[in-house]
This record gives sequence, structure tokens and C-alpha cells, in this order.
Amino acid sequence: DAKVQEAALEHLRFIVKTAENAERAIKLGALKMVSKTMNDHPEKGSVQAVANAFLAELVWVHPPSIITVLRSGCLPLVLKSMDFHDKHVQVCTSAISVFRAMSYDFSNHWICNNINATTSIIESMKINQTNSEVLKEGCLFLQNIICNHEISSDTIDLIVSSGTIPIIVAAMSSPMENDLVECACGLLGNLAIDDDIREEIGKNSSSIAILLRILTTNPDENVSKSAMIALKRISSYNEDNITKIVEQDGVNGVLEFLKGKSIDKDLLATGFGLLSHLTKNKSINTSQLLDFVISEMRNHPNQPQLQAGTCSVIRNLSVDDVEQAKVANALVVAAMNRHQNDSRVQLNSCQALLNLYIQFPSIVQPLMQQEPLLFDSQSPKRKRRKVEKITTDEQGVDSTADRLLEKNALGTKIIPEIKHVLRPLKNVIKNDAVGNQIRLIIIKALRNIDNYKMQTSACEHLRYLVTSIKTCSTIVKQGGLKMIHISVNQHPRKTAFVAEAINLLLDLISANPSVIASIVQEGLLDLVIESMYSNGHNSRVQRASLGIFRALSYDFSKHSDIQNVKGVEGVIESMKRNPKKFDIMKDVCLILQNFLSNEERRQGTIELVTSLNVIPVVIDGMYANQDMGFLVAACGLLANLAMDEDAKIAISDYV
Repeated sequence: DAKVQEAALEHLRFIVKTAENAERAIKLGALKMVSKTMNDHPEKGSVQAVANAFLAELVWVHPPSIITVLRSGCLPLVLKSMDFHDKHVQVCTSAISVFRAMSYDFSNHWICNNINATTSIIESMKINQTNSEVLKEGCLFLQNIICNHEISSDTIDLIVSSGTIPIIVAAMSSPMENDLVECACGLLGNLAIDDDIREEIGKNSSSIAILLRILTTNPDENVSKSAMIALKRISSYNEDNITKIVEQDGVNGVLEFLKGKSIDKDLLATGFGLLSHLTKNKSINTSQLLDFVISEMRNHPNQPQLQAGTCSVIRNLSVDDVEQAKVANALVVAAMNRHQNDSRVQLNSCQALLNLYIQFPSIVQPLMQQEPLLFDSQSPKRKRRKVEKITTDEQGVDSTADRLLEKNALGTKIIPEIKHVLRPLKNVIKNDAVGNQIRLIIIKALRNIDNYKMQTSACEHLRYLVTSIKTCSTIVKQGGLKMIHISVNQHPRKTAFVAEAINLLLDLISANPSVIASIVQEGLLDLVIESMYSNGHNSRVQRASLGIFRALSYDFSKHSDIQNVKGVEGVIESMKRNPKKFDIMKDVCLILQNFLSNEERRQGTIELVTSLNVIPVVIDGMYANQDMGFLVAACGLLANLAMDEDAKIAISDYV
């Protein structure tokens, strides 16, 4: 009798409110009863809903019971009920709740993957787009899946390709309760951590406008905070999204929100983090913004998180008024003195000061008279240990690199020692404010080598300074390449940092191609290849790495350097791991074209390309995408390959 089963499950659900009662219910055969009930009455929506709700309650109150639930075969029945009753709100909500309860423990995610729970839940969200409960449960489940740092690229592709983003955006724009809007904003923010999904969110025509509207009009502070976090992540390392936010008056919207509410310091810090991204767009009016930043620096002098945030905004601003610059300068220096042990404050302050000094050189004079003590000594009379002098040539290559290469005759990997890199940096560079700034950044990074966030910020700031051949050479002379070598070896799996470090190398090459010799001599090409393999699906790491090899590949004399680190094999593997990322595919095609144009490398490259099955990957990509840049590069590669008879046969056979 279905009604008897439904009533029994209702009573069990009411009883199972503690872990002890949950264990008793399982021992007395509750899961067997659930399994039999769900199998016997698949068409009864109310029975299926109660059964799902009981299982969800069981997992919520006693998480270890999930293994027993899995063995009982109930989880496939939950998905089956959701599929059979796809428009039954109670069935779908309770079914998703089961998997949401599981998803808070990352060790359960493999179960969800094995039974395709994520696919079923997304499908249910699409069918029930007007129901807030189904959407809310689905958003919370997907947030937990996304927050797992071991999430597979297949899951990310599934979320993008299945049309999840339009569902979330629609949920944010609908007149539903704030709980759903907050969940949707939270999910969008977590999705935006991934580079590819961040781009997809920006491509959605209404996502940014809706987030800005929520930020400026929703009275619930938690909802507004979720919208702000989402905007911050969407604008991170994405110039197109920054431009869209700025064009929709996003800067003023953020300012009005921050001014108009009595908010906590964490939310204020998040707001400054968002503003630090948006101010990279130089079209904004900065006067009002700087006034607000100065006001908040004065209001919160003892909050290092806020001081770091305000300085991160100042570092991007174009200031019109010298008096305003002097006030900002005084506040930034005060923040540095007050928070000497906070690395974020110190680095962001240095960046802010440099920006102010470049615009107003006159305000730097008082500070230059107070050179900081970089190397502490216990006594001014202490006898200094004699140190070996390290010399540099005009291109910034230090002679110790040659000696390291001689010592490394057997091919052993040598990583520079921090103390040897720091030793020559104690000397102040006379009459060169920018050079000294570079020196201080590198010193700070090397002294905090275990802090990967500090390394990320250092690379980001040095990239900002790579504006000429002179600054490029200064970075190399002051040990910038050695800093990258040491820090990437220290933090090879910190993707955001590795991407920033490799992009710094690419910027150095773009500003001064002669730096390539120093990069090769330092052994950094090996490091780039290792980073490509370690961060195989990260677009920023792959594109920056390929940019370096592409720049080198135009000079045939550098092909031996690329081949010495198995660079061609590395870029081919990058293409094969990322067949849907056409910027990566295009760069690889261009690199291979350059190698095929070199008569000395041509035959070996053809053999490598054919043996590693590059041709099918390229042709499949041409069918799947109509991006003109990629198609031109792919056609050029195939045309070069077709000059060889064996390669021509391989192309014709696959087509």
C-alpha cells in the first residue's frame, strides 16, 4: 500500500533527527524498506518525494551513512525518481537535497561523478527554471562541486556546455526571494574562478547588468555582498569584462553601494578589490574615487586588509591634482609604517607610491632621503664578512650564471640560492626611483618566498613596470629571473602565481627580445615546460607559455634551445589536452609552422607531428570552430605538412 509506505517514511524522517537514531534506523533495515518502496511505486510522486526527503535527512544528520546508502542502491533510485517526475517540485527538490548533503564532503564527489548526478541536477534546473526551491538546491550543490580544487575539466565543460549560466542569470533577474538570488550570485562567483567560465559569463548579454542592478538596488546586504564578490571574480584578469562593467557605470555603482551602507570591513575590502580591477580601465573619472579612497584610509588606519585594498586602487589611478597626490602619498607611507609585518600592505603600498611618483616626481624627494635599512645588523661596528663580488653585463646577465653552467656540466638541475641573489641587492641604485622600486620588490619577494600570494603580487607589479628596454634590463640585473626561478620551483601548483610569473617572462621578451638569452641561460625554459604539464588545463598558464615558445620560434637559431627542453613535444601535448581552446590551438599551429619553415628541423618536426597524431586534433578543431585566426593558422600548418608525401597521405586518410 503506497499510502502506508508514505506514512511510515514520514514517521521515520521525523524520528531520524540525531546520528544515534540514524544508525538505529539503518540497522533495523530502513534503507531496504526505502529501496523496495521506491522500486514498487515509481509512479507515485508523493512516495518518491518522502523517500528522497528521508534519505536527505539521513545524510544530513549522519554523514558517514552515505557509504551504506550507496551500497543499498538507493542513489540511482533517487536520480530515477527525479527523471520520472521531472516537473514534480517536491520530488526534484528532495532528490537534489540528497546530493547537496553529500556534496559538502569533497570525498563524496566521485560518487556524484560516477552516477552522473551533476548532469541530472542541471537538467532538473533547466526544466524547473521558475521554481525557486529547485533552483536554490541546485545552485548550492553546484557551488560545492565547483569549490573542490580537484574538479575535473570534464565537469567544467559540462557546466558550460549544458547551458547552466543562462539559468543562473535568469534566476538572479527573476522576482523571487533573496535566498535564491544570493545562492545564484554565489554560484556565479565561484564559477568565475575558472578562466574559461569567466569568459562565458562575460559573453552572456545580461549577466553583468543584472549583477550591478542587484548590487545597487537590493536591500539585503548579504545578497549585495554576493553580487559584489561575483563582479570581482568576473573582472579578475579579464579586460573585456572590466570594460563591460565600466561602460555600464559600474564604478559609480560600487562607490554608491560602499558609501550608502553601514558595512563591515570585509565587505569594504571586497569592494576595494573590485575597484582595483576596474581602475585598470583608464577611461574612468578618478577624482571622486580618490576622494573616497582617501576618506576610508583615514577612517580605518588600523585595518591592514582595508589599507592594502585602498593602496591596490591608488596604484592604478591617474591623479590630476598634486595636492590630492600629496595627501594620498602621506596616507600610503603611514600605512607602510603602521603595518610593517603585513606583506600585502607593503607590496600594494610600494605599487601605489610608484604610481604617484611617476605622475608627480616632486613628491618623491622627501622619501628618498630616508633609505630603508635592508640588511639588519646587530651592531654598527660588527666586522662584515667578505663576500664575492657579482658583476653584470649590459644586457643584465650576471657572470655567476656562467659559473653555474660550468658547475652544472652533468646536467643536474640547479636552483639559485636566495642568499646569493639577495647579496648584491643591498646597494641602492643612485638617481633611479624606478630601479630602486624594482630592487625592493625583488627583495621583498625573496624574503617571503613561502608566501605565494606575495610572489604573485611581485610578478604582477614587475609586469606593470615592464615599459621599456631599460626597466626590462633592470629587472634582469636585479635578479628578477632568479626570483622567478626560485619562486616557481617553490610553488609549482599555485596556478594564479605560475600564470603571472610566466606572463612576466613573456612581457620581458616583448619589451626586450635580447632577454631571451638570459632566460635560456637561467634554465627557465625547463621551468615553463614543467609548468605547462603541471597546470595542463589552465588557459592563462598555457597561453603565456605558448607565447614564449612562439616568440622564440620566429628565430631559427633558438630552435635548438626549444628542442633541448623538448618544447615541441610540450606544445603538442598542450594542444591535445585543450582541443576546445582555440587560442591555444592557434598558437601551437603557428609554432609548428615556424619549425616546419626551418629546413634543418623540418623532417624531424613532420615525423613528430605525425607520430603524435596532431593532424586529427587540428582537423577536428577546424570542424568544431569557425574562428578565423585559428582556421588560418590550421590551414597554414596543414599546407606545410602536405609538402611531405607521408604527411599528405595522413591528412587525406583522416579527411
